[in-house]
Amino acid sequence: MFFCKCIFNNRKNDFREISKGYRLLKDSNQLDFLDNLKIQLTNTTLNSKINSCESIKIDSQEVSLEVSVRQFILQRFIGVNFNKEILLCVANKKRKFSYPVPSEWQRIISNYGIKVNKGVCSFLWIIEIIRLWFYACYEVVRQSINSLKLFLKSDTKNNESFIYFDSLAESNIPVRTGTYEYGILSWYLKNFGSLGIDYLTHSVSTRNEIVLNDKIKVKSVSSPILPPLTCTSLALFLGHCFSKVISSIFLLILGKWWNVLLLRDSFISKIINLNKGRGIAVQYLFHNSNWIYRPLWTYTAEKYNSEIYFYFYSTNIERFKKADKVNRIVNSWNLMSWSNFLVWDQFQFDFVTKNSNYPIKVDVVGPISFVYSETKELEIPANSIAVFDVQPVRSTYYNSLGSDQDYYVPEVANAFLADVFETVTFLNIPIAFKRKRNIGKLAHYKYVNKINRISKEYDFLNIDPSIPAELIISKAKAVISMPFTSTALVGKHLGKPSIFYDPSGLVLMDDPAAHGIRVINNIVDLKDWLNKI
Repeated sequence: MFFCKCIFNNRKNDFREISKGYRLLKDSNQLDFLDNLKIQLTNTTLNSKINSCESIKIDSQEVSLEVSVRQFILQRFIGVNFNKEILLCVANKKRKFSYPVPSEWQRIISNYGIKVNKGVCSFLWIIEIIRLWFYACYEVVRQSINSLKLFLKSDTKNNESFIYFDSLAESNIPVRTGTYEYGILSWYLKNFGSLGIDYLTHSVSTRNEIVLNDKIKVKSVSSPILPPLTCTSLALFLGHCFSKVISSIFLLILGKWWNVLLLRDSFISKIINLNKGRGIAVQYLFHNSNWIYRPLWTYTAEKYNSEIYFYFYSTNIERFKKADKVNRIVNSWNLMSWSNFLVWDQFQFDFVTKNSNYPIKVDVVGPISFVYSETKELEIPANSIAVFDVQPVRSTYYNSLGSDQDYYVPEVANAFLADVFETVTFLNIPIAFKRKRNIGKLAHYKYVNKINRISKEYDFLNIDPSIPAELIISKAKAVISMPFTSTALVGKHLGKPSIFYDPSGLVLMDDPAAHGIRVINNIVDLKDWLNKI
């Protein structure tokens, strides 16, 4: 009990220190500190020996192995926990940065005025590398077991074609066979058809096999590729993996950690090569939750004519434009190396092409539906205005996100709700309101209290967050969105009058992140717009 109490108290102290660090940056007008640091890390090349790595190769003429390694580290390690450690160091100048990063990046962090405990950082880095080594070993065992299971199935068809959707969740996959209007799988079928494919596949193990829209089977798979398909290929795979696993230990001892970092993905690449391209998807689709690292094995799959697509399920991916600063490339978008992009509009097309340093193909496909729903019909009052906000999270979590501007905070969100509800209700127009998603206790208490007060003061339709925004907008007269949630673009696409309402005045009218949609920042203009629609 005493031990648990100590841990709880330490966590509370850390939360306070993280908030203190954030406030210090804010008070000194340095909220872009974390962005600047991450931009430097993104653009700093790691050890030049990586490209001559003994254990791992990349099947690409344009993208180097070093870039792939950098992508992996950025995606796996330079996130919220990294932000927290930096903010703790900002709050306490005596504290030394202790977090798993390679030595090249330790020097950069030190150059930003952060004291670095190089010994601890290097130790933690090696611990993470060892964890990845075990993960690679586990992948060998898993693929070998899958291969043996395949041999035991006399009726197995290894030539069935499939498409694989990466990193989906239960909210993306229907529970039962049926016809569904919304969701990424239905969107895909509507826009691309079944292409003579036998299956759409994903990794959500809790979903059973179904038939979607009377067109195609959908099922969960344990791996994006089939395992070794013959006894010979399995034997060669095991021999290859054994030699690489052993040699990587000695290379790690010599300080060549990069021989382990992508070892798991290199084993998947080896399977693809041993199967000579059999057992891979016709297409692989990755979305913008994991945008930085392109898996190493996808280059090998592409070599065997598999198509690798990256798609956006939203458009709120850019920092706000600031009048006194030049727009910068943040969030490591300039390091992405996907071959094919599916984007919503010309603005997103321009964003992708501007930030890419490799040959790419970009298709403008309109809004991409992501979440499915069992709800097929929705009754909302005639001539309703669909209202969409962005829920502010608790300060302890928000501060750790490292935002360069205080926008998605209770003060702005509550002002948005107050202005919109007061103005729309004054004009006797019905409101259909939908929060972005259910975030439970993560929602800021001031926002929760505001929602509770509005529910008592106004008569409106409060729609469950699980209902697709497209369904609501299709029934509404017009759309009001908080910047820069994607619902505004859905409204525009469906031919509905659509605006962003910004109660703070922080959003610039010509911000490219608005995608050409009008930004209104005062009640007078909001009322005038409502009267004209």
